[in-house]
Amino acid sequence: MKVWDRKLLTVSCSFVIFALHVTVSTGTIIATVGTDVTLTCNYDAKYHGKLSVCWGRGDIPNRGCASEVIRSDGTSVISRLSERYLLLGDIDAGDVSLTIRQLQESDSGTYGCRVDIPGWFNDLKYQIILSVNPVRPNPLRIETKEVKERTVTVGWNPVFNGGRPITMYRIDLKNKQASWDTAVRTEMSNPDLTQVTLVDLRPAKTYSLRMFAMNSMGISESSNVLTVTTKEAAPEGPPLDMKLEAINSHRIKVTWKVKAQICISSILILPLKN
Repeated sequence: MKVWDRKLLTVSCSFVIFALHVTVSTGTIIATVGTDVTLTCNYDAKYHGKLSVCWGRGDIPNRGCASEVIRSDGTSVISRLSERYLLLGDIDAGDVSLTIRQLQESDSGTYGCRVDIPGWFNDLKYQIILSVNPVRPNPLRIETKEVKERTVTVGWNPVFNGGRPITMYRIDLKNKQASWDTAVRTEMSNPDLTQVTLVDLRPAKTYSLRMFAMNSMGISESSNVLTVTTKEAAPEGPPLDMKLEAINSHRIKVTWKVKAQICISSILILPLKN
């Protein structure tokens, strides 16, 4: 009789261990830096009633949540690690899905949801692996700050860097009617710039320009395209080789030469202090 009791105890313990393992549901989510993500966790509130729930980082331990980030008493959130962690679902109905706002690359890792159901080894457990990937920077929005005879100053506000530092800006400049394939491209390795001045332009000429931001993940989409016309300028010097020719007793023909315009094939970009 004693031998039979030991066997029964062994079988019962084995069943409890098995039940503990199968209560964990797992999944994987891939998201990008700067976006919001929701990690799903639900229970039947009509059947169980309102239950205490916690979310943590890392594998789900035997009790509670590891590195807890948020907790609910079944009615509302009673604690959270950061304002970026939210329970936006219908908590009263058992939707305790975790929303993380403005994802960072450091948010990658394992997250565990534990629903405390009364009784031994009854807790619901959801374990999710979150992978947060950096992306290219957002496109710039550029605007004209100042236009002179031979210079144009443009500026922009900082944009989301995609989760990796911006390393360089690129500006393309071309004649308005020309193709972008003919544009002069200039790269600027100072990521702190917020405005630049293009110099050595020609007076009374219309240009088109656009910009890009770059990080280790690649180059952004093009900014908006600016079309600017430089102001007219006074002649650089007096008329050359002036000649007078009598047409008749009442008319004289006057001819002269002007200093030749030199077409600039490169652009110098100067940062301006705010």
